[in-house]
Amino acid sequence: MGKLTVKELEPLSGEDNGKKLREDGGLIGIVRQGTGGISVYFNWRYRAEGKVKQTFVGAWPKMSLAAIRSKRDKFKHELANGSDPSERRKASRLKAKADQLDEIEKQKARLVEHETRQARQTVRNLFDRWFQVDVIRRKDKGAEVKRMFEKDVLPTLGTLAVEDVRKGDVTKVVDALLARNVPRMAKMIFSLMRQMFRFAAERDIIETDPTASIRKSKIGGPDTERERVLSEAEILLVDAPNSQRL
Repeated sequence: MGKLTVKELEPLSGEDNGKKLREDGGLIGIVRQGTGGISVYFNWRYRAEGKVKQTFVGAWPKMSLAAIRSKRDKFKHELANGSDPSERRKASRLKAKADQLDEIEKQKARLVEHETRQARQTVRNLFDRWFQVDVIRRKDKGAEVKRMFEKDVLPTLGTLAVEDVRKGDVTKVVDALLARNVPRMAKMIFSLMRQMFRFAAERDIIETDPTASIRKSKIGGPDTERERVLSEAEILLVDAPNSQRL
């Protein structure tokens, strides 16, 4: 059989599509007509474990004949040292497939997690519902409550899932107001947050009101007033002097 030469390969045409070419050392080339012209795909045929096997070593003219033979010789050396190139390639394909399946499962898990997060109500979602059902019925259509929540509550709690809100999250809002030296405003916003979370608890949106264990009297000093819904006039009255200090 001898060795194939470039001069033998260059004249190949579409009429030779599917033709097999052989060379000493177990190289077998198959002629293929493609959109880019003629290519010859070479496999190395060998015997291992009592079986005849073959593995791909390269395609001419993308690879030179010398490079194809060099790769064949590399595989021969590996086989002599106990590494079957065909089995190694098969294992590599199986690993690639397993990695692909693993990545698909990870993507599915990420999608489920994203959809779960999307399905969970945030504090902003709760506020919007509370506002439309309850607050908007007030004389000022809830404008002042909305202003206060947009300024002091939602920037801190808005993106949290309602069921994830803890006492510490509520006190974080209150403490920020106390740090600004507006204790009356802190009490009022706390009362409004308590109304909103009780609204959620009454509708089974949450099981536990995160404000339930917080004593209003501990916010900015003693407060002997009973817990009740603030009127629009009270909200405006409490807010007016403090707004000048914000």
